[in-house]
Amino acid sequence: MTVVRTIVRWLAILGLAGLAGATLATFLAGFLWLFDLFSHFRLQYVVVAAVLTLMLAWTRPRWASVAALLLGVWHGYIFLSVPTAQADLLCKQQVRVMAFNLLYRNQDMDAAIAAIEAKRPDILVLEENTPNWSSHLERLADDYPYAVPENWRDANGPTVLSHFALSDPRIVRPFETPGLDNGDDRQRFAAGVRYLTVTARIGEQDVAIIAVHPPYPNGGFLTGLRNGYFVSVAELARATDGPVIVAGDFNSTPWSPAFDPLFESGRLAGAGVPLMTWPTWFPLADIPIDHVLVNDRIVVGGVEWGPDLGSDHYLIEATLCMPGGLS
Repeated sequence: MTVVRTIVRWLAILGLAGLAGATLATFLAGFLWLFDLFSHFRLQYVVVAAVLTLMLAWTRPRWASVAALLLGVWHGYIFLSVPTAQADLLCKQQVRVMAFNLLYRNQDMDAAIAAIEAKRPDILVLEENTPNWSSHLERLADDYPYAVPENWRDANGPTVLSHFALSDPRIVRPFETPGLDNGDDRQRFAAGVRYLTVTARIGEQDVAIIAVHPPYPNGGFLTGLRNGYFVSVAELARATDGPVIVAGDFNSTPWSPAFDPLFESGRLAGAGVPLMTWPTWFPLADIPIDHVLVNDRIVVGGVEWGPDLGSDHYLIEATLCMPGGLS
């Protein structure tokens, strides 16, 4: 065996050991927040497994090549096993829903607003619309006569703009309890975590919209808040009679165990195959953390993402079909 082939062989074996370790971590994702982080990179695991399979097929041992192949097949299966809503590609009565984390420090705000103006989604869910976005978002006021919350231009939280009439807006703080906001920093932070619910009158029916932006999973405390947030959203979605749309920056891929309540008890499904929306600045690590979910009262006509608009997220836009169409 040549020196080059020997080096490639040992690099591949080390890579296989790393991939096996990452795979093991995904099975432990429900027990520790660090392990949960490994559950998000399924597509990357598939690519790595494919490369390792070829390297090991060339350098031997053959069992290692087979092992790499099986790991790749496993992660590919998990990638594709995300529950997705029923599709109707010929739907004529369409409602387009866009979710976009604007990024509070975005340096290309004009381009972001121009893209929204060009696409003109029927329902727009925004996050990180901080005060420095206010004057830019004002450009959308004429095109979106309905918007919540009242301070939507600088709400710095889940926000909904709509071509359809909105009613019954409500800010839900799942961790708010009496006196909690007077506690320590962690308690005050938890008390401020929120999502937005509102009812859109689409055609002749009411559609519940839940706009979300849970904490990011950096450490056990924040991960626990994110997980509890999903449980609260799932309970609300299940208790809602009629069509439900849940959209926003979820700070989680659908392969994390934390997502299970949304699919199972919440009876929600994705609007399509998960699309890589974050981070825009490191494409090799892109993972799908922005989503549009629906319940079984809605079918989908497609989902797309992009482009890079100065945020660390790509926008995501889903085409939905309401039962009974529009009037």
